[in-house]
Amino acid sequence: MMASNTSSATVSTGNVITMSSREIADLTGKRHDHVIRDIEKMLADVKIDAPKFGAVYSDAKGEQRKCYKLPRDLTYNLILGYRADLRLKVVRRWMELEAQQAPTIKAPANMVEALTLALEQQKALEAKDQEIAELAPQAGALQKLASLEGVHNLRSAAQQCGWPERKFINRLIELGWLYTHSVTGRKCAYADKIKAGLMESKNVEVKRSGYVEGVGQPMITQKGLAKIRTIIGDVPSDDATLPAELVRKATLRPFAHRSGAAPT
Repeated sequence: MMASNTSSATVSTGNVITMSSREIADLTGKRHDHVIRDIEKMLADVKIDAPKFGAVYSDAKGEQRKCYKLPRDLTYNLILGYRADLRLKVVRRWMELEAQQAPTIKAPANMVEALTLALEQQKALEAKDQEIAELAPQAGALQKLASLEGVHNLRSAAQQCGWPERKFINRLIELGWLYTHSVTGRKCAYADKIKAGLMESKNVEVKRSGYVEGVGQPMITQKGLAKIRTIIGDVPSDDATLPAELVRKATLRPFAHRSGAAPT
């Protein structure tokens, strides 16, 4: 059940700061219902129950409306697909909030308290340095993916994500990004991924015996590349591919695939 909260857009519960979907909309200039849509899609992609972060607020008419309150990690994951200037606004706002949340340090009354405080601060700094060291490679890799220009075919996208091509394609099938056309046997991008700007279907010419055939090739955009990397993570240590039954289920009959999907 969604918790009722009519306070400011950004709140702190205990020591946990959350950012409201309303403030994200204000910072990025996006419509609130579009931010709601993006949040629900992101939570579904990472398999997190949306009601866990749901809340309500009262609008100008006094009517209750749905919103979400996200912690920092989910907020950053959400804005990964937004423009760089919009991401920067949200990140700077988070820095302001965390600075405001910083506890006031009580002056030590004696040498023992001073030494104890110094030791605690040193431990906190070491823990923060370790956290930064662990997150830096992943953040750098995701930023690099998000900043790439153009679109990528499946082989290039697999290389950028550090996955073997076949396993990468099977993973996209499992996640509902691709399906296999039952007649042509070609990989096709689902229409909802194209509509979301995560994939494209690029028309290419394939030379056949005596003629040239135009086919659609599924391509992953830079936005989609960054998105899929956050979902799939590192390649599993084992080299097992998807079961044949799962791949068979992902193969749809002609004209029975999702509306608007672009076959290749």
